[in-house]
Amino acid sequence: MAILAQNKQDVDQQLGSPTIANNLIGGEDFFKGEKAFEYDVGDFLATVGFYGDISRYVCFTKQSLAEQAFAPEDVESCLMLIAPASEWKSSTDPNPASSGDKTIGSTGTTTQYQTTTKDATGNDVDVLAWHRTTKPYVFAYCPLIPGQPAIAASPLQIDKNFGQA
Repeated sequence: MAILAQNKQDVDQQLGSPTIANNLIGGEDFFKGEKAFEYDVGDFLATVGFYGDISRYVCFTKQSLAEQAFAPEDVESCLMLIAPASEWKSSTDPNPASSGDKTIGSTGTTTQYQTTTKDATGNDVDVLAWHRTTKPYVFAYCPLIPGQPAIAASPLQIDKNFGQA
């Protein structure tokens, strides 16, 4: 299953009927043409952001408010909706970001993931993702797709959408 770098009709076919959702990258002023939709994917909600009918990002959150933390197997389940588990590479940074002698927030452990997927025309497209142990989501996006604007998603920007920044 591949839900990134695909057209909306293909994503709808794979995930079902969506509802309209809030944009997560930047809205009309920053990422013109961004439209987001929310899909029910079992234990998770997947907010998929489209630009020009092509899926550029997905943010997974848990449906149950009782348990928002993601276990490693939860993260893996979400990422497998983008590419097979065997195709993901990961690295972990256990240290929060620092500025001089000050620590900027407590981000817990951050695990970053990278893979490639095929876009709707068969081109290889890089996918970047991250999950932080202190945050209630898993986020993945395609920074570059031929014929599309480049995007650089910021964990801080996504945190703001969850009232976490």
